[in-house]
Amino acid sequence: MNLHALILGLGLSCVGGDDGAGVKTETAAVDSAPIDVDGDGATAATDCDDEDPSVRPGADESCNQRDDDCDGQVDEDAVDRATWYADADGDGWGQPSVSLEACVSPGVGFVPEAGDCDDANAARSPAAEEVCNGADDDCDGAVDEESAAPGTWYADADLDGYGDPTAVTVACEAPARTVAVTGDCDDARADVHEGAPEDCDGADDDCDGAIDEDATDAASWYPDLDADGWGTEDAVVSACAAPGGHAERAGDCDDLTATTHPEATERCNTVDDDCDGTVDEAASDAGTWYADADGDGYGDASVTSSTCTPGSGTVATAGDCDDTAATRYPGATEVCDLLDQDCDGTVDESPVDGTRWYLDADGDGFGDGSAPLDSCDAAVVGYVTNADDCDDAMSSIHPDADELCDDVDQDCDGEVDESALDMRTWYADMDSDGYGVDSAPHIACNPAVGDVAVSGDCDDANASVRPDATETCNDVDDDCDGTVDDAAVDRRALYMDADGDGLGLEGTRALRCDGAERMGDCDDADVTEPKVVDEARGTTAAAGTLDDPLDTIQAGIDSASSCVVVLAGSYNESVDFVGKDLVVLGVDGSDVTTIDATGEGDAAVKFVSGESIAARLEGFTLTGGAGVHTATSETAACGSTDTCTTYDDVFCGGGVGVENSGATLVDLLVVNNALVAASTTTSGLDTYYVSSFGGGVCAIASTVVLEDVRLEGNDADEGGGIYVDATSTLSGDRITTFTNTATCGAGVNVSGGTATLHHLLSAWNEASDC
Repeated sequence: MNLHALILGLGLSCVGGDDGAGVKTETAAVDSAPIDVDGDGATAATDCDDEDPSVRPGADESCNQRDDDCDGQVDEDAVDRATWYADADGDGWGQPSVSLEACVSPGVGFVPEAGDCDDANAARSPAAEEVCNGADDDCDGAVDEESAAPGTWYADADLDGYGDPTAVTVACEAPARTVAVTGDCDDARADVHEGAPEDCDGADDDCDGAIDEDATDAASWYPDLDADGWGTEDAVVSACAAPGGHAERAGDCDDLTATTHPEATERCNTVDDDCDGTVDEAASDAGTWYADADGDGYGDASVTSSTCTPGSGTVATAGDCDDTAATRYPGATEVCDLLDQDCDGTVDESPVDGTRWYLDADGDGFGDGSAPLDSCDAAVVGYVTNADDCDDAMSSIHPDADELCDDVDQDCDGEVDESALDMRTWYADMDSDGYGVDSAPHIACNPAVGDVAVSGDCDDANASVRPDATETCNDVDDDCDGTVDDAAVDRRALYMDADGDGLGLEGTRALRCDGAERMGDCDDADVTEPKVVDEARGTTAAAGTLDDPLDTIQAGIDSASSCVVVLAGSYNESVDFVGKDLVVLGVDGSDVTTIDATGEGDAAVKFVSGESIAARLEGFTLTGGAGVHTATSETAACGSTDTCTTYDDVFCGGGVGVENSGATLVDLLVVNNALVAASTTTSGLDTYYVSSFGGGVCAIASTVVLEDVRLEGNDADEGGGIYVDATSTLSGDRITTFTNTATCGAGVNVSGGTATLHHLLSAWNEASDC
C-alpha cells in the first residue's frame, strides 16, 4: 500500500473556538460589597444568624438546640455532648464496649455509668454483693472474694466414694467427680480404698500401707525340699505367692530326691519313682526280649516279653525268619540256593557265588560302580558288567562323552570342562561396567576375574563409559560410538557462542551442550562485542561484558563498535546512536526492558547523526519522550527602520526521532510519549512558532523501517502515532496504532513523503482538527 498524505484514526472530531468571524466576546459582572452585621467574619450570604457572633460557619456545635455552625443541623457533634452506655439487663450499669455520645439520654436501655462486666445478668454489677458461686458478682475482676468459705473436695476419678488426698480442690461447690471423703490410695481403681478387702494382686487394696496381707484369695503351700514341684503335707503355709522351698501340690513320697514324685516316670531302678507304692512296674526303660530257639543271636519277633532283665533263651534283637535254622538270620551270606539266607525277603540276591552286575540307570552302556549287584542270573535287565559311569543319572555323562562347559566331568576322566566344545571368548573388564576391551580376548568356559562376554569398551578405566551408556555433555564419548557428546540427554536449547562471551548468534538456537542462553551477539568472533548493559548490576567503569556490565545504554553505544545487548530493566535516559550503525537489542524483550526519557527533555531514542537503516533498535518499551528539539530563526525587514525575527522550535519524535538519518525499529512498544502543543505567539516585532511532529515516531529527511511496532497513548500536533515528512520514506509490517491523539493525523500522518505499510491496525486514535 503506497500512502500519500495518509491520515488514519477513528472517532475524529474538529473543535472550533470562535463565532465564525474570529471574534470572542466577554460579559463583565458588577460586584456589590459584602455585609457582616455581627462582625464574626461571615457575611450575610453564609451566616445563618448575622446578629449573633457565636453563630457562623465553622463555629463549634454545642448542646443548645440551635445550628451553631450554619450547616443546617442542630447539636450534631456537639463539643459538650455526654457519653451514654448500653444497659441490656436493666441493672443501672452499662457495658463499656457499647456506647454513644449525645446531648440528652437516648432513652430506655442507656445509662450514664459504665462498669457492667456481664450486661446479660442483672445480678452482676459494681453494686452487687459477692457470693460463693464461681463468678465475679461485683465486677472488680476477682471471683468469690469476701464470700462464704468454700469447701475442700478430693478427686474421685474411679467413683468409689473415696477421694485422692493429693488432688485437692477448694471451691464453693463440689466439682464433677470429687467427694468430701479422702482415703483413696489408687484413684484409678474403684476396688482400692480404705476398708476394701485385700486380694492377691500386688497392691495395697485397703490403703493401710501393707500389700496382700490377709488376702481373701491366698493359696496353700507345702514344703518342697528337693524342688521337684511336689511337697509334703506337713507344715502347710497360706500365702499369695509361693514362699521359698514350697510347692503348691502335695504327695511327694521322697522329698530328698527330685526324680521321685507322683508325676515321675517309673524306671528300672528298684525304686518307687511315681510314689504309687509299687517298684519298677511298667518301667519306661524296661527292655523288649525275643525268643531265640536256634541260638543264632536273632529272635522271633512274634514271641516277646517286656521286663527290666531278660529271661533265659531270649535276646534283644528280632528279625530271625527261621528260628529253627541257625544259618538263616539277618546279615547271613546269601548263596545261590533259592533260600532267603539273610532274612530280607529276597532269595539269592547278591550271592557270594554269583556274577557282579552294575546298575546302568541312564542306559548309556556304562554302570554305576557304587551300586553293584551280585546275581545268580546270566543276565540282569538294566545292569552291565562294567563300573565306569561317573553319573548314572545322566546318559550324556560317560567315558565316551564330549566335554562341555558346565562344571561337569562329562567324559569321567576326573577333569571338568577340559577342551570343551562350547568354550567362549572373554574380554577383560577392568572398570566392571559389563563391557571389555577388544585388545585382550581369551577363550575359556568361564571368565577370569574381571572378564565379560561383551566387548566394545572404549575406556576400560571409567565405568560410566561403555556402549550402552547415556551420552551427556562432558566432552567424553560416553557411549563409545566415536563421537563426543552426540545427542547428549542433558543438552539445552542454547545459542551458538563461538567467542564464549555468554551471548549467542540470533537464529542459531538449538539443543547443545555448550552455548549461550541469551542471543544478541552480532560478532561471535570478537569477545569484546557486544557491549552489555544491565541497569541492576551495571557500573559506570565496567568492561561492558555479561559478567561486568555497563549501567546505561548510552555508555554501551558510546563504547560499542557493532552491537549493544541490554538486559531487562527500566533505563531513565535519552539514547543517541551518535552516528553509529549499531544493533541495540533489548534481549529480554520489550515487555521488561524500558527506555524512560521522563525529565530528559528529549526523544527516548534519536538517530540524528547520519545513521543508515543498518542502525537497529529492537526489544524495548519507549516512554516519557518529549521529542528531538530543533531551534531556528529568520530575520527580515518589516519596515523602513524595523527588523522582524521569526523563531521556530520544532519537536520531532517522542519515542523515536529520526532526522537526516536512517533507522530500523523492531519489536517496540512506544507508549505515552507527549510532545509540546503547537503554538504561535508574538512579542513586539518577533513571532514565535512551536511545532511538534510524531508523538511516537518522527521521520524528517530520513528512511525508517518498522517491524512489530505498537504505538499507544502518544500525542503531538501532527502525527500522534507516526509522522513522515515530505522528504522521508517509511516502510513497515505489523504496525499497531491505538489511542494516539493529535491535532492532525492521530494515527499516522504522511505529509508528502512515502509510506509502505503492511498489516496496519489503527483504532481509537483521535485528531481534533485537520
